Amino acid sequence: MKPMENAYVSLGVQTFLSGIVMYFVILIAIAIVAFFGSFELIRTQTTIGNRAFVRSMVPHHSGAVLMCQKASLTDPELVTLCGEIIKSQRQEIDQMKRILARLNSV
Repeated sequence: MKPMENAYVSLGVQTFLSGIVMYFVILIAIAIVAFFGSFELIRTQTTIGNRAFVRSMVPHHSGAVLMCQKASLTDPELVTLCGEIIKSQRQEIDQMKRILARLNSV
């Protein structure tokens, strides 16, 4: 190859590689914005309305009941607390199911 052809090949390779690097920089920037944007929406609950709130809280409360049922607790105070948690969470789950049924009927 002639020296001038080497320069053009080298320039082409550099241009190609810089394009790839720029693509990845933009891709990473978009991913960072999406991550922090999603994180902020979750923390502020901006997009959560009545139905979405109730639908997400029923499994949350069910998880508390399940943990109390499955935990190997020996401390009497914790056993009593879990009994109260199970009772109150089941009542709240029933209430939320009624609310969700009402919201869905409107």
